[in-house]
Amino acid sequence: MKYGGIKRNIILLSFDGKNKEQRSIGEHRVFDEHIQAAKTKIDEGINR
Repeated sequence: MKYGGIKRNIILLSFDGKNKEQRSIGEHRVFDEHIQAAKTKIDEGINR
């Protein structure tokens, strides 16, 4: 069993190496008001 980094990725291998289970969890992202304002302007430009 291997743990990878702070993102909590895990890889499980069977004893014979034929089977592999991998789980990857990305970083949590928080969008602030600047991103929301930019998204609004982009959407306005697209919907003209």
